[in-house]
Amino acid sequence: MQCSTGPLATIAGGAYDEIERLVLGIQRLGWPRVEMRLWNKWQSARYVSYLESVLATGVLVPTIHAPALTEELLSRATPDDAGAVLDRCVEAARAAHSRAIVFHGWDMRKPDFDRTALVENLQALHERYRHEPPVWCVEALPGYGALLPLLERECPHLQFVVDTQWAAVEGDWRPLLERTPKVCEVHVQSHIDFDEAGRVVLGRARLGAGCDVPAIIREMYAQGFSGELTLEPLGVSSSGAGAIRQALEFLAGLADLAPNSPALNP
Repeated sequence: MQCSTGPLATIAGGAYDEIERLVLGIQRLGWPRVEMRLWNKWQSARYVSYLESVLATGVLVPTIHAPALTEELLSRATPDDAGAVLDRCVEAARAAHSRAIVFHGWDMRKPDFDRTALVENLQALHERYRHEPPVWCVEALPGYGALLPLLERECPHLQFVVDTQWAAVEGDWRPLLERTPKVCEVHVQSHIDFDEAGRVVLGRARLGAGCDVPAIIREMYAQGFSGELTLEPLGVSSSGAGAIRQALEFLAGLADLAPNSPALNP
């Protein structure tokens, strides 16, 4: 059970890409496992130094999230540009002993999106990194209903990341549930709400109709899911550390995880 670093600089009063505030936000949250989100605005040459700053807080970084610009680089004829960025992601994963790198593969809103280029680029990148230990996990962005069968056939080395918000936009969970053995991670991308009894409620998305997060998580585990469960909280304010911790504890309960670190407790 881990938390995306995406909003954590915010709880320390900074902009999302301020590394000093991000480190402070991680310390304020006090959760022992995070997914390190790398940003488009960061110079790739600094990824490792940023990882080292995060690791110095004592957290584990099981997964690295590549910058979202990969969705533009991989779906057009620019494999060298994508490789230059992903080389740095691999270096960061090595530094953190991360087991997986999550990346975006496509953006179907782009007029120059090319399925053939996407497949060819992913095949070329597999050859480039086939001896690297991190697992490559493509996030199921909107359009996955059409693209996952293609990628599964042409790029069998890939694993997939389920994202609750993007699934709500796509409107069909079946292609994801059917591929549970190849799902390496679930992103619970959600606002953190509370019911009248003060219990955590997750599933309200920024886009789409949202979803019943507990039902989806239980179904994923029933289908044999054994990967990472990652909270990507939306709408986080500078006072949000407590709410994020409650949401993480709620998800840990769904996953039937036994807390094994003092940092799991307020």
